[in-house]
Amino acid sequence: MTNTTTKKQNIKLFCLILFSSIAIMPFAVNADDWVDLFKSKYDFDQWAGTTKTNYLNSVLNFQPNLTEIGFSHFRFNDNDVVANGIDRRYIVSTSPQTDEVLDIRISSRNNVINAQNSMMDFFSTCSAKQPFPSGDLLSVPIGDKCYLGYPTNTVSSIMFVRNTVFIDVTLRGTTNSVLPIAVWLDNSIFKLSLKE
Repeated sequence: MTNTTTKKQNIKLFCLILFSSIAIMPFAVNADDWVDLFKSKYDFDQWAGTTKTNYLNSVLNFQPNLTEIGFSHFRFNDNDVVANGIDRRYIVSTSPQTDEVLDIRISSRNNVINAQNSMMDFFSTCSAKQPFPSGDLLSVPIGDKCYLGYPTNTVSSIMFVRNTVFIDVTLRGTTNSVLPIAVWLDNSIFKLSLKE
């Protein structure tokens, strides 16, 4: 028997053992189970479907006018229609002279529970330590449910749900706080939610 034949047999044997062990291992997790794992970290069942306010309207297509607050240097702007709403993403340079970048993800959904599920779906894709710290630590209340990204001392990332909209807003390349932008976005959604 040659060395090549022995190597091929060893590789075949290794592959047979590997695939056999994988087939009997119960490690596979489907996407719904994965998201459910994150929902349990946030006690989702305790607050799912609830809001702080009885809103008059759903906000089905939230499009903030970022030029109102001085942002006009768009690097990326994308919209995606999904089964139960619209996803938007804006990446904006805060000024042409800096590396500071504002990144906003918006998921407008057809109802409150779908917006809250969007937040949990997003959390299930994050590699950061979870659960995220509660937004209750902030001096200004934001959204119906709010969490802070890291590092919390700079408030460079805020994720919140207001009515039927989930927002993740992050400032990168700076130690400036994203709080004023998050407050503006939250107030904009709140006004649309109560508009007659």
